[in-house]
Amino acid sequence: MDGGCSFVSLPLFLHRPLRYSIPMASDCVIPKDIFLGRVKKLNRVLAAILVMPVVFVINNLLAMIIYKVKGGSGGIWLFAAVSVSQALLLIGLTLYLAVNRWKLSLADLGLEGTRRFSGIVQGLVQGPLVFLLVSFGGILVELFHPLEDDVQPFTQMILEAGAPVEIAILCFFGVVLAPLSEELYFRGLLFPVLRKHIGLRGGILISGFIFGLMHFDPLRLLPLALGGMALAWLYQKTGSLYSAITAHGVWNGLMLLILLLTRN
Repeated sequence: MDGGCSFVSLPLFLHRPLRYSIPMASDCVIPKDIFLGRVKKLNRVLAAILVMPVVFVINNLLAMIIYKVKGGSGGIWLFAAVSVSQALLLIGLTLYLAVNRWKLSLADLGLEGTRRFSGIVQGLVQGPLVFLLVSFGGILVELFHPLEDDVQPFTQMILEAGAPVEIAILCFFGVVLAPLSEELYFRGLLFPVLRKHIGLRGGILISGFIFGLMHFDPLRLLPLALGGMALAWLYQKTGSLYSAITAHGVWNGLMLLILLLTRN
């Protein structure tokens, strides 16, 4: 007898160092700084996505007010007022969020002055290719549903425009104002935020899909989404928002030219 303690000997594996440990509840808690960082990232993504819906709601309320003030009459001038208000709201809210809230510079939005000329040249070159891609998407949709059976309001206005001033106003909105405001938001703000948090491919795909979705035209969702993806790719390639703005203007301009040449 060695005078040792008299208890049942422990199993052999308990005499060895444990290779694995059972996690305690405290080990599963996300550190506060990491948690707040994730919430901040999520808030930025949601804020970027919600800009366009907010603009859409406010602008539609303004359109209803203008429509009632004018006694229920619409036409080109109502369209002009609504288009200007939408563009100003989109530009203003985008710049407020990016510059005032997130402290970004115009260069961060792709508006760097040193790349202006090269960006415009790239846009002029790539714009017709974006137009062809969108047209291809339209052809695919045509295989299942004739698009001419559902004419867009803007297209209808082009077809019905009579006076040169009406055509000029519509062309200004289609070629200048819409590309400027939409590219500032979709490619200048939304795409970089998505790219940072879900990667380049995800950013291109999701921003393009949202671009198509925000036109509220289900039949043309595919071609519009393809156009949005192409513009995001172009912005990624050139690093200049001027290229996307110019390409968008060329795309719309070619569509307008075809409509004007083929209308009765």
